[in-house]
Amino acid sequence: MDKREGNVWRICVRNRNTYFVTTAIAIFIAIVFSLSIPNTFISQEVLIVESSAPMNLLVGADQFTQAILGKSQTSPIANDPFAYKKVFHSGQVIDYVKKTMVKDSNGKSETLEQHLKKNYKSAWWDKLWGTKVIDDIITDRLKYEIKLKTKVIVVQYEDEDKNVSSQITNALVSILNNYFTDLNLRRNQPDMDYYRARRIEAGQVYKESMEKYSAYQDSHMGTDSHSEQTQMEFLRNDMNSKYNEYSEASVMYKRAEMFTRQQQLVSTRIQTSQTFSSKGAAMWMASISVSLFLAIIGTSWYILLKAKYGKNR
Repeated sequence: MDKREGNVWRICVRNRNTYFVTTAIAIFIAIVFSLSIPNTFISQEVLIVESSAPMNLLVGADQFTQAILGKSQTSPIANDPFAYKKVFHSGQVIDYVKKTMVKDSNGKSETLEQHLKKNYKSAWWDKLWGTKVIDDIITDRLKYEIKLKTKVIVVQYEDEDKNVSSQITNALVSILNNYFTDLNLRRNQPDMDYYRARRIEAGQVYKESMEKYSAYQDSHMGTDSHSEQTQMEFLRNDMNSKYNEYSEASVMYKRAEMFTRQQQLVSTRIQTSQTFSSKGAAMWMASISVSLFLAIIGTSWYILLKAKYGKNR
């Protein structure tokens, strides 16, 4: 330790009473701050985003492989954890959550919106900025964390009532999964409709061609006429051609159906809902630690600056 460092320590030690006063004030402020924050309950759900094993969409396709490979595929969205980030605080999700029925600890059932209007509490300094609307309250209380390495998503909701907090967190998982399931279906529905209509149309054409060939064959059984045999050969080739078209349409429809099913997996709970109080020992320790840290740093700067510049006056 050089001379300058020794001087700094001696200056701080000489002003230890100042430290005692500022740390006492810091602890008092931390306690007042913590007591001013209403006690709430936080419920969490841990989800893992599933990704289905890729289906071989070319199974049974044979000569239709190129047609299947050439069809642009709708990119999956539900199996991407960042998709949840994009919709988590969307107006549609907030509206669903707001209208969700909840039952509080007293057994009273009502929508979350009605519950918040009666029971929402905030720190006194929040009221200086005006009254929050319900949508903003829900947005502030809905939180999430994405862990990229494991593709795990932690979602949580905070409320004054323990039961309500847990119910909303559970409902939120179902709301998100239903949202993505519906979104995937709507994104893939045009393909499904197109290939279904194409299969039905090709099937009808093939049926008509087959009936036409069968009727002509029955009416010209055993004929030796070259022109009639040529016509029969033409009708048979046409029937086979229509059958190939019908087979291709059936395979393409099946492929669209498989692709839609492949994207239906969204997320799965890997940990049951956990609920804990926001005013636990960790919160008190964090509040006091931050206050003490700021008090010590601020006091040290004040003492050292005063020692340096006070002598020059």
